[in-house]
Order: sequence, then structure tokens, then C-alpha cells
Amino acid sequence: MTLWRGQWSPALLRRREPCRAARGARSTSASLRWSVQASLAGARGAVARSRVTLAVGGVQLRGALAVPDAPRALVLFAHGAGSNGRCPRHRGVARALERAGFATLLLDLLTRDEDTAEHSAMARASDVEALAARLADAAEAARARAPIGSLAIGYFGAGAGAAVALTAAARRPATVRAVVSDAGRLDRVAAVLPHIVAPTLLIVDGDGEAAPAQGRAALAQLRGECALAAVPGASHLYPDPAAIDRVAALAAEWFGEHLAGSADRPSPWGPGGPAHCEEFRPGRPV
Repeated sequence: MTLWRGQWSPALLRRREPCRAARGARSTSASLRWSVQASLAGARGAVARSRVTLAVGGVQLRGALAVPDAPRALVLFAHGAGSNGRCPRHRGVARALERAGFATLLLDLLTRDEDTAEHSAMARASDVEALAARLADAAEAARARAPIGSLAIGYFGAGAGAAVALTAAARRPATVRAVVSDAGRLDRVAAVLPHIVAPTLLIVDGDGEAAPAQGRAALAQLRGECALAAVPGASHLYPDPAAIDRVAALAAEWFGEHLAGSADRPSPWGPGGPAHCEEFRPGRPV
């Protein structure tokens, strides 16, 4: 698979240097393993877990909050339908982020009544705008809670949940500092992509050409810093444990750079971004 190195210009993204392209295929697994080890090395010890209820938009949303010692930032997980806690993909990524020192909130964007009424749940789950408003409201409500109120906020979403996270980032850009879309329904958010300014990582299924092609098209529409990573087996329909580990490593690195980074600390990335990303582009000049 060809790797790319991107730098914003009106023209197409240019190819990575041949040496990096040759290295990429051999080093992707090793670099991701290193990222997982680095995340584990940053563990903060005990994690305090609790069930929370947030009052947003006239409804009560349930969620599972996990806060490690000295949390670096808060990541909200957007689920397209049903319970976030039953999603193995979200649970796996959340645990990895917690070990890396991030607080996580697995939020159910449907109320208990909506979740138990099948037809209602299906209708509401398809209303991306309404769920995105709930996610943004929940992020703002979380700011009023100790000890997470002062933390920078990121969104993570897989499948339909990624569409919700991206839409929320577009509609309320001041609320979120970074977004990770995992096997997202990018076809459902084409209209909002140009309005997203938060640094955004698009993770797509690396099996085949359709998902990477869709990811490249979406990347071209984003305004802020953005990157594309292809992970074989990363389909949201059939979660592969190995793929979930790789997705978690990518997410931890992205959030670590954009939520927990220090302005006076140089970025570990070169001009081409993370070594295992297929494309990378700095923010578009204003």
C-alpha cells in the first residue's frame, strides 16, 4: 500500500519520500506496538469509575465516567444507537485511553425510554443532527463537573457514532479540541466537513480500496489539521481485537498530541505527521 506525505496546498497532497514509503509497510505494526507500549507506560494508576446522568436538552442521558489519577484530558465517546457500554470497540479504546491517562465518558445519546422503544430508537439514531446536539450539550455539561470540568475535550466515534462526533465538532467548534473518527460513516457528514476546525484523525478500514478512497475525499474537505490512517480489519461491523488495539494506539497518540500537548514542547511529528498515517495535512491557512 502506498503511503503519502501531505502538506496543505491548493494542489493534491504530495507523495511521501520513497524511503518513508518503503519503510511504512514494514514499520506500521512495530510503530503501533510502540504506541501501545508508550500508552501503557503513561498509566496513572487507579481509575475511578462511576455512572453519571447529564441533563441536556430536556432529557436525561446516562453515561459511564472513568477518571484516572491526574487526568490529561476528557474524551467523550459518541454512540450512534443503543448503549455505549455494550459496544466492545468503544470499551476497548476507552480502556486503552484510560491507561494512557485520559478520562473517558461513554455516553448513551438515547434515553432509557428511547433505547427500549425499537422503532423510536431507529428513527432517532438516524437523526445525526439531533444526536450531535446532545453530544455537544453533554460536553458542555461535563465542564461543570469536578474533577473533569477543567479538562480539554475530545470526541471519539465509530461507525454512525463518528458521524455524530464530526457533526458536533462542526456545529460547536469551541467545545472540542480534537476528534477521532473510527470506520465512520463519512458519507453522512459530507456537508459539515468543511466546518470542522478541530484536529481530526480519520481511521478507515484498510481492507480494500473503497474506505481509504472515501477517507481521502473527506480529508480534502477538512479545514483543520487532519490525518488519515488505514487499519486492516477496522470495520465497525466486525470488530477485530487486533484492529481495536491498533485503533486505540492511534487515538491515544492523536489525543495525546492535541489534548494533552504543551505549547512549549516540540511536536514529536515531522512535517509529514505520524509515521503510520497515510496522509497528513497541517491546518489550512486562514
